[in-house]
Amino acid sequence: MKRIPALHPFLFAAYAIIAIYAENANEIPTRQILRPLVIILVFTVLIYLITFKATKDHQRAGLLTTLALFWVVYFGHIYFFAALFQAVRSLSHHREIILAIWTLLIVFLASPASWKQLRRPVLVTRFLNAVAIIVVITPALTTTFTLTQTAQQTRSLQSHFATIQRITLARPENPPDIYYIIVDGYGRADILQDYFGYDNRKFVDFLTSKGFYVAAESRANYMQTALSLSSAFGMDYLNFLGNDMKDSQNRGPLTVLFHDSPVRASLEEAGYQFITIASPYLLSQIRNADQYLSCFSSPATEFEALLLSTTIPGVFIEDFHLDFPLPNYETHRAFIRCDLQLLPEVAAMSGPKFVFVHILAPHPPFVFDGFGNPIQPDRPYFIGDATGFNGTRAEYILGYTGELTFLNTGLTEMLTGILENSVNPPLIIIQGDHGPGSMTSFISTDETCLRERFSILNAYYFPDQNYADLYPAITPVNSFRVIFNTYFRTDLQRLEDRLFYSTWLRPYRFFDVTSQSQKSCGQP
Repeated sequence: MKRIPALHPFLFAAYAIIAIYAENANEIPTRQILRPLVIILVFTVLIYLITFKATKDHQRAGLLTTLALFWVVYFGHIYFFAALFQAVRSLSHHREIILAIWTLLIVFLASPASWKQLRRPVLVTRFLNAVAIIVVITPALTTTFTLTQTAQQTRSLQSHFATIQRITLARPENPPDIYYIIVDGYGRADILQDYFGYDNRKFVDFLTSKGFYVAAESRANYMQTALSLSSAFGMDYLNFLGNDMKDSQNRGPLTVLFHDSPVRASLEEAGYQFITIASPYLLSQIRNADQYLSCFSSPATEFEALLLSTTIPGVFIEDFHLDFPLPNYETHRAFIRCDLQLLPEVAAMSGPKFVFVHILAPHPPFVFDGFGNPIQPDRPYFIGDATGFNGTRAEYILGYTGELTFLNTGLTEMLTGILENSVNPPLIIIQGDHGPGSMTSFISTDETCLRERFSILNAYYFPDQNYADLYPAITPVNSFRVIFNTYFRTDLQRLEDRLFYSTWLRPYRFFDVTSQSQKSCGQP
């Protein structure tokens, strides 16, 4: 009988990379999969050669290699699934128990006794080869379709924004450094008081005492981060996307627009250096900036850290406090601390510079209490908000207000540092991309408190305090229009401030909720 090669170990190895990339293809450059793909294939070859040398049997070596691969590489998926259940998390040392069970299962399947029970091992090889081919083809096709669709939709997007991207800015004699600081999910003061019982006057008073203009009636144009940031950086609404993409879930074009936006292009053409600071949110990791700053010394990309988190070393690496950006609660805390600490240091750099930072707070998960002490939730790490928040509304309010208290302290020190360290008075925007999500549904407007979700903190610091063109209800789509008109002698028309809801699965099917967003909500 013709020998059937054991291809499945290498296909399953490739699947471990391709499957995760397929879920994030819109936000991660394709080149980032090459290094981990080579590493895992080399690892698989070594295991195969070792097991073949021990068994002198290609088919058994293939099975043992696949089992070893599953044990190391796929344990994270098993653990995170099991840890979703409260009954499992309530067990003492539940992580070690899950690993022990997983290990015993792999050892049993790899044992000589189990191998002897196989009357025709070649059928096992054929079956595993077939399964491996199927599972690899599925994410590969998904990725190909996504990238192709993204390229087509991006061309349409770039064509629409072409006129805005050609804005010529008249650079002032002493150009201000521009800081665009996004505090994710930061709600407006009256909303925090009404729905969270939180008095934010102390922080608002700090801003006004430093010369900030606080837009007391400001609201977001969109309720999802990717839409909100892309619109703000594009200085325009995205509703035209609903013409051809109303049934699409592909957020890839938004990533392209956000990373190479009209605001960035215009400022770079005017001689500005673009600086970004690392964020746990993939969309905000703009690595093609002139400077991409991070507090992590590890050369690994966030995608590689995401891959490692699904492995046995990744699940336990947090215990050793290594300087590695694994997606977990400690890393989340490190990103927030890093963002707050680096900005005053950036202020001392020579300019002119355009600095962007996306602070993923007070957005869930809530990882600090009001005193800055770490909070370690007992559920797997997840950044879901609104209907994606894995907890009660009471838990949301308690976590949100605690982290907001800590954040306000950090923002106070950070903004003071920027103002003190800047050679020239800076221009600062500190803005929520949307409001809180304790009463927000990504499925229906009827189940959403639009007033809570759309109302945002929106504050501006202009070097000369010339706030004549700002107004209480300004929305992010007009922020850079006002700035460019005020400081770079453009004549951009101010857009009507409108608000649009869309579901998570149909982000481009927009519903105008401008009038509904003013209505007060009950508290379920």
